[in-house]
Formats: sequence, C-alpha cells, structure tokens
Amino acid sequence: MKYYFGNVMNLVGENVIICVTTNKFVKKNGEAVMGCGIAKQVASYGKKLGINVPAIVGQINKMGLNVAPIFSVSSGSNSTTFVTFCVKPEWVIYNGNNIVNHMKNKFKIGDKVPGWAAKADLEIIRESALELTKFLELDTRTVYLPFPGIGAGKLSRNEVLFVIDPILGFSDRIILCQYKRKGV
Repeated sequence: MKYYFGNVMNLVGENVIICVTTNKFVKKNGEAVMGCGIAKQVASYGKKLGINVPAIVGQINKMGLNVAPIFSVSSGSNSTTFVTFCVKPEWVIYNGNNIVNHMKNKFKIGDKVPGWAAKADLEIIRESALELTKFLELDTRTVYLPFPGIGAGKLSRNEVLFVIDPILGFSDRIILCQYKRKGV
C-alpha cells in the first residue's frame, strides 16, 4: 500500500478522489457532525464555496451509505471529488471502553452515546473499504484515504491495516494518507 504524508487538502485541484472519514450520526437539523480531522477541513472548505457539507453527509448517512460522493471541484481538466468513508456508528451504548477518552466523564456506562463520541468501529471500516472497491469500479482516479480510525477514532494503525489491507491493499490507486509522519 502506498502512503502520502501531509495535508491531503493540498491535493485539491488535482484529478483525484479524497475520502472524508465520517461518522453515521445525524443531528436533529439533518446535518452530520464533522468536528475533527479531514471532516472538519472539508466542511470548512465546502462552506467557503457555499456548499453545506454537513447537510450532504447527513443525507448520505440517512441513506445508509458508507461511501458516496459529497461534492466535486474542477480546475481546468482536473476534478477533485470528495467521498465519504464512514468509520464510526450512529450510536453506541457506552460499555466503559467504546468512546473517546475526553468524553468518558460526560456519560455513564449504559448510556446511549452519539457516534461522533465513539471510538472508530473496525467492522464499519471494513464495510466502507468494501464499498470503496465498488466505487473504484466506476472511477479510475487515484484515491487518497486518510488513515481511517486512527486519529479521533482512537484505533491503532496495525488493527486498521489488518482489516483494510486484504480489501484495499491490492490497488495501486489507493493511497493511505497521514497528516504527520508517525510510526511508519
């Protein structure tokens, strides 16, 4: 599997697909929560273009899709397309270990916790990787995938690679991205 180190947003304007790691939670107003990492960057970028990215991702979540196009931007003959790659559930029942550390003091064991506060889910990542392979059948561009689940998802690189490498490792068009070079 190939790697890219740096801010994947620097690739906007290239003829590529950029995956946006997301959660399945939808707020009452219909918008997804996009508060960290690439999700926050793409939501902010979309807002500058007049695109309500959280509303679009909320609609994608309601359709039950893990991988789907959000929006594209063109530059000359190039088109950069942003695509969801879901890594977290809509909700979890807190079991003492399945939410991110900074949220643990806000919930009690047994509480229903929104997915944005959960740790990433390896089964959802596996499902998203499988959906991404189907998406690749329709598009020949290179895909930049921020390493799913290791930032705000609090999973280890090794456990994520164990799940995605058998599914995505075959393709030289999928490039795993990491903003900062650590542990490679």
